[in-house]
Formats: sequence, structure tokens, C-alpha cells
Amino acid sequence: MRQKLDYVFSIYDKDKNNSIDRKEMIGVISAMYDLLGKSKEDYSPERCVEDIFSLIDVNKDRSLTKDEFIDGVMKNPYLSDIISPFNE
Repeated sequence: MRQKLDYVFSIYDKDKNNSIDRKEMIGVISAMYDLLGKSKEDYSPERCVEDIFSLIDVNKDRSLTKDEFIDGVMKNPYLSDIISPFNE
């Protein structure tokens, strides 16, 4: 699971600075919404990202380190479906 989340982290970390900010995550979540045909009106990508950050941004610095991301998703299994909806 950690290896998979490490890979998912690398997808979200667009600028490869070893952290994910809200803008990066909104971009990926928005693209997934489009790919899955999900409405952005009911639960916007921005709101989704705010909810994710409120759960797993441990130090509240408005960015996620790889450890925060992986540990947070592992502690909150339902986030796995949001972060990576193409699970087997």
C-alpha cells in the first residue's frame, strides 16, 4: 500500500518539490472528476481538497509532505477512493 501511495504522491506533486499544495491537488482531483464524469457542482474539487487537507495536513502548513499524505490516507481508508479512484 505504501508503495502505491508513494506513486500516487508523485502524480499529485506536479512541481516535484516533495510536497503537495492545494493547487496541485485541485488540478488532479478536477481532472479525475472530468475523467469520471462527476459533477463539480455537488461537491467541488476545491471543497474536496479542503476536506482532505483538514484531515491529513498534520502541521497545518497548507501543504502535504509525502509522510503526511501516505500516513493520512492509510489512517483514513475512505480517502483512498477519493485520492485514487481507480483501485482494483
